[in-house]
Amino acid sequence: MVHWRMETVSPSGLLSCAQSLVETILDIGIRTVWLATDYPYALAKGDHKVTKSSTFRDFGPAHKQAIASLIAHPDIEVVDLLGRMATTNVDMGVMGILDKLVGVDADVFLAGGVGCGRSSSFTKQIVQEREYRLLENEHMLNIVDTFTPHAHALHA
Repeated sequence: MVHWRMETVSPSGLLSCAQSLVETILDIGIRTVWLATDYPYALAKGDHKVTKSSTFRDFGPAHKQAIASLIAHPDIEVVDLLGRMATTNVDMGVMGILDKLVGVDADVFLAGGVGCGRSSSFTKQIVQEREYRLLENEHMLNIVDTFTPHAHALHA
C-alpha cells in the first residue's frame, strides 16, 4: 500500500516524487499497489467527476501529471477502489477506514518522505499497528519505506 499526502508538497517536486515512488515500487518487486491519497479525484475516472476530497487547496496540473505518471506506468497497477465503484455515493469515512485496514495488513507499506509528503496521524497509526503485527505476521516485508524527491530511502 502507498500512502501519499500530496497537498502540502511543492508542485515543482511532485513529478520527481512520483518517479521515486515508481522506482521504489519496482525495486521492492511489487506490481499492484493500493493507493491511499489526498488526491481529490478517483483515479480510474479520467473525467474528474468522482470527487474524493473537497478540501484540497491549490490543486493543479503538477498534481495531475504526477498521478498520471504513476497510473500510466506499464509495470504497475494502481488500485483505486473509488474509481472502480459503480456509484459515486460513497461515505469517505468508510473509504478512510478501508485504507487504514489495507495499510495495516499490506505486505508492503510506503509513505511519502520529506519533500514528498507529510507525516500524519493516519500514517503513524498504521506504522504503530504494523510494528505490533510484524512480530506475528510473516507476510509483511517492512514496517514502512519512504519515497523522497530524488531517491528512495528505506527506513524499516
